[in-house]
Amino acid sequence: MFKDVNVLKSKRLEQKDENIAASVKAAEIIPLSFALSVSLGALIYFRLSFEPAWLLISVSVFLGVGLAASLTQIAWSWAMRWLIYSLLGLSLGLLAGKLRTETVAAPMIEVVTGPIMLEGWVIGVDAGPKGQRLRIKPHAIAGHLPEDLPELVRVTHVLDVKIRAGYFVRCWSVLRPPPGPSLPGDYDFRRQAWFQTMGAVGYVQGRCRGGVLGNPAALKDKISVHLARLRRNLAEYTYRASGTRAGGFAAALVSGDRSFMPIEDQESLRAAGLAHLLAISGLHLGIVGGLVYFMARFCLVLIEPLSLRIPVQKPAALAALIAITLYLFLSGASVSTQRAFIMSSVFLMALLLDRSAISFRSFSIAMCCVVFIHPESVFSPGFQMSFAATGALIAAYEAWRSHQPLDFKGTQYSPRFFIKSLIVTSVIASLATAPFAIYHFQRLAPFSILANLMAMPIVSLLSVPSIGLTLCLAPFGLADWGLALFGLSLEMILGIAVMAENLSREWAGLTKPLPSLALLCFLAGLISFILLQNRLRLMLISGALLCGFGAWATSSPALVYWSPSGLVHIKSSGEGYRHVPFGEAEGLGSLRFQGVTPERACLENICTYALQNGAALKIINRLGNDMTDMAELCSPDAQTLWLVRTPTRSEAASACPTILYWSDIQTKGGVEVKQARQGFTIRHAPICSERPWRAC
Repeated sequence: MFKDVNVLKSKRLEQKDENIAASVKAAEIIPLSFALSVSLGALIYFRLSFEPAWLLISVSVFLGVGLAASLTQIAWSWAMRWLIYSLLGLSLGLLAGKLRTETVAAPMIEVVTGPIMLEGWVIGVDAGPKGQRLRIKPHAIAGHLPEDLPELVRVTHVLDVKIRAGYFVRCWSVLRPPPGPSLPGDYDFRRQAWFQTMGAVGYVQGRCRGGVLGNPAALKDKISVHLARLRRNLAEYTYRASGTRAGGFAAALVSGDRSFMPIEDQESLRAAGLAHLLAISGLHLGIVGGLVYFMARFCLVLIEPLSLRIPVQKPAALAALIAITLYLFLSGASVSTQRAFIMSSVFLMALLLDRSAISFRSFSIAMCCVVFIHPESVFSPGFQMSFAATGALIAAYEAWRSHQPLDFKGTQYSPRFFIKSLIVTSVIASLATAPFAIYHFQRLAPFSILANLMAMPIVSLLSVPSIGLTLCLAPFGLADWGLALFGLSLEMILGIAVMAENLSREWAGLTKPLPSLALLCFLAGLISFILLQNRLRLMLISGALLCGFGAWATSSPALVYWSPSGLVHIKSSGEGYRHVPFGEAEGLGSLRFQGVTPERACLENICTYALQNGAALKIINRLGNDMTDMAELCSPDAQTLWLVRTPTRSEAASACPTILYWSDIQTKGGVEVKQARQGFTIRHAPICSERPWRAC
């Protein structure tokens, strides 16, 4: 009898332990799955080809909230609760996208305008490949009513800019609507402009002149103008004090203003895998918040009556939170900076509330906040790469901590621990972000791990202390000394970037783009690495990697791209893309092939290029008397593609899958040509759709 009672008690204890383990597992997985579902819901909203009605969004949210409220208490397993909260996250992601689209709606220029007078306040100055890009808050545009003015206009200023940010200017400008993707699958700048309330882009004819109008009347606009002026003054001061070689880099790090930084240095940092140092993101807010936190904590510890009565880390965390809030507005409050600010704020709030700062719960809260505030950022490489790197690092940190001995905390300040953590951080972050870099930019930085291993000690041991020294010396008017040391450390980083760029010059460009299926497989492997903590993790990661590399190896890249900018991208056998000018246009080039050097244009009547898999491309400049009827060249299963400049065409050849006219590119958008079993498949980039940011 007593034996049966003991067995029963043992079974109950085992069942209780299993329930506790299941609860702990659910507490770890459900918040992260909810955050991923919110991001997926926003992604689905923006990928729809139509604008969903409010009724559809409301029904999905009602069902999600109803299921979560009614079934959570009776769900018999953590898997059931995971499914319920995932459905709720999907519906909330759809709602976030719809609300954001409706709230940012602003007027946009509908047609290309000739040289007209543009008057407004300069909000920011950015560096561009063809000149400085001025972001202007319009006060008046010739021929446009006040209620039709865009919230923001970006124009390119080719000549030297003599106008400071925050001041009123008058410019003769040519304006046009923000362009859409020039090629199928390319980045949609028009969608980005819609959510930035940028209603027009263009260029300045001549030089912008200063005006006599003062600050705008609206309080919001007045604050933005003052912040732009303060930000520009800070950038100019940092540029002068940090030296000519790295002054632009220092100004970009301190204020977010990249107009002083040469394009060559920016490209070197990207090619070396050090572009994360350039954008105002988590590293910069971490430096600012960390410096203020440790300085405030050190000062509070010196006050013995105070340090014995209160935990000094809490007021230090509050001071750091105030500091990063001020730095957010001072640096321009871009989307990437807001994302980093939210993540840093969650970290500091965890310290204030006595919660674990480095955990997936904080990670999930930060992801949800970013998606709810800026749901359109789920498409941006910055969002994807930053959260991928952060999630992978937290997972690696948790695994590392669980396998360390009991005296782990006593070794965290040793040089050996510093070197090991630096290597692990660089390797994990580089591997986690590599698929997204390949997918978006079609380039790989093979020496990024080496460059980060060489650069990050300089940042930690020289750059950060020099910024701290600058803050300490600034009240005494000696900030130039700290900034000079800061500039020297950045010169060393630029030297490392140039070295890594030269080493990776032969390896950076990829001949085959990464397909979406391969990216999804790699993403599934990353999510498995983050969520799971047992042997199943290794199996799923291995399967995802095999699936991703298999999809990448078996994918067939496009043979020909023809963009509205008048550039033909030709895929030759066993080589990368050749870039041949063909077509007179002023359209923007593809972001996928940004910065490429075109070959000599086709000057003959007919130019022939060999394509991959035995196909051929023929470019026709002029139709001769013996080629007046292009229908004779049309064959659905032919292996020769014809590109024709002249708009003359026959009705029989208007729908021919092997003939493309320049007029088609101008009216239907850029084209992507892939080889099929018989002939070619042609896909145009959509010029317009039912979505508000791409309205016809």
